[in-house]
Amino acid sequence: MIIAQRNRFVNRFLQKTLKFLSCFSLGKTIERKRIFCYTVDNKTCPKLPKEGMVMSMFDAVKAKEALLVWIREWFEVNGKGCNAVIGISGGKDSSIVAALCVEALGKERVIGVLMPNGEQSDIDFSHKLVNHLGIEHDVVNIKDAFEGIVNNLPKDLETSAQTIQNLPPRLRMSTVYAISQSVN
Repeated sequence: MIIAQRNRFVNRFLQKTLKFLSCFSLGKTIERKRIFCYTVDNKTCPKLPKEGMVMSMFDAVKAKEALLVWIREWFEVNGKGCNAVIGISGGKDSSIVAALCVEALGKERVIGVLMPNGEQSDIDFSHKLVNHLGIEHDVVNIKDAFEGIVNNLPKDLETSAQTIQNLPPRLRMSTVYAISQSVN
């Protein structure tokens, strides 16, 4: 099964926690921490309260446990025995998703896919993550696919900067789907 696109629950969790959870580091047990934040017009900020702000409490452990339950239930219903195939960039989103899947499903059911576009200086973060989590992983360099598409676009078509910027993520999405459908 693919957990490549986040659902609304995961989006809300990530939006709330990424700003506050440097304590959400990989492989470490999170101490029961209550993180205080303040909201104004549904915008959360980690600053001191100002007049008119309402203090709310966010329980990171409770949110994490809810996500672990959701991941287990989702796989039980939608892909019992299937693997979680995750595109690993080394960034916050893929790191948190991979760590949560390892904790929820076990490392033997999580596969990371590293997809550099040629030589990427930051690919080391992805390698460190998959090694730290102890998960199986594949490296698929998308450079040839990227160049193949760009070089075969109609010659009279002016390729926009947006096209060049958006093509690699679309290739990565297709790669994760291809691997997931092959291993599941």
